[in-house]
Amino acid sequence: MSAHPKTTIRIASKSLRVPFLLQRILSSGLPFKGLMCYAVEEAQFLSSLGFDDLLIAYPSQQLSDYRILRDLHDHQKKTVSIVVDHPKSINELNDYMKGISRPFPVILEFDVSFRALGGRIHIGARRSPIRTIAQLIEMIEFIQQLPYLHLEGLMVYESHIAGLGDTNPNHFWLNPLIRYVKRMSMSRIQQLRREMKQLCSKYGLNLLNGGGTGSLMAALEETTVLTEITIGSGFFQPHLFDHYQQNQAMINHFHSTFVPSCYFALPVVRISDEGEWVTCAGGGYVASGRPGWDKVPLPVFQVG
Repeated sequence: MSAHPKTTIRIASKSLRVPFLLQRILSSGLPFKGLMCYAVEEAQFLSSLGFDDLLIAYPSQQLSDYRILRDLHDHQKKTVSIVVDHPKSINELNDYMKGISRPFPVILEFDVSFRALGGRIHIGARRSPIRTIAQLIEMIEFIQQLPYLHLEGLMVYESHIAGLGDTNPNHFWLNPLIRYVKRMSMSRIQQLRREMKQLCSKYGLNLLNGGGTGSLMAALEETTVLTEITIGSGFFQPHLFDHYQQNQAMINHFHSTFVPSCYFALPVVRISDEGEWVTCAGGGYVASGRPGWDKVPLPVFQVG
């Protein structure tokens, strides 16, 4: 995978969940560097297996998580950080870290969901209350006044672009609208990230994270802006990504045809309607994000 020399690829362990595969990818060297975890306890588990550079992508207000973070950072000397977005939880984390030998790193989340008609139309995950550059500057300066936290950087995840297929046969009537929303959103997001890059330089921030498998090609256009791009379930190449307009562009860019790399054998335990419906024990692996027919495992053997 090619990227700008200064842009690395962070692996989303929340989407892969296979330690051996995580290690295999990271051991291949640059541009792969670091993991993005879903939860603090997940980061603790991966740390026990020898992984380092752990970015936890979702805030927490659990005291048990604070204890783990403090131990990983202050005693085990791991490179660990957590995403934050609200003054209340930020203050709580700062208070809990009182007395540590060096400030604890945090990442500030900026919400780039698509909004129209004064917010009456909203597409995307509600990831943060920080939605304007003015709000972002206010939060940056707020965190930089706290003695036990260190603002490491910013996260800008375009979930409504990375998580929505735009050639999906399951909702073909929506595909033109989805492509329009993606195109309009990405233009705005790229402008916002250019402004954030300037803020990173002004305030001494080292990290600007963005992207996702479903928006990889657009993110690769920003490698002079983004310091890292996150990729997760795309390493398995589930059939979800068959329904993305960028899929052909990815094939051309990487000079390779992508094939699924994860399969499950599920026993059939019920046949309620002969020739029509069966029930399997278990469910295999389901990609993160909203549920839907494009996310569940696709039967491949034997056909029918």
